[in-house]
Amino acid sequence: MINVLKILFHIFSYMVLFYFLLLNGFYLFFIILSFFGISRYRHRIEYVRMEEIFSSPLIKPISIVVPACNEENSIVESVRNLLSLEYPQYEVIIVNDGSTDSTLNRLIEAFHLKKTQ
Repeated sequence: MINVLKILFHIFSYMVLFYFLLLNGFYLFFIILSFFGISRYRHRIEYVRMEEIFSSPLIKPISIVVPACNEENSIVESVRNLLSLEYPQYEVIIVNDGSTDSTLNRLIEAFHLKKTQ
């Protein structure tokens, strides 16, 4: 009886070992496969210029919404940085969310904004 249990335990141990070796072998295979896929993708993307991408008709215009609440010290620089993006067509929308400082006045002075309705 004890010999039978030992044999069954050894068989079970080898089955568990085989399972983990097989599972880790699949993981290793997928890691190697993904490494080659990623290196092929990086090689392909290195030779595409941004001008070619941006000239594609698939690139759609975007809107950048910037919330600003009491940002008088940094709002002008933030908007200038957003306006210097190299995206083909975009708009920057500043949402002045109840500022109690002169955030709006700084924007009006820096970008010569005019009131519209």
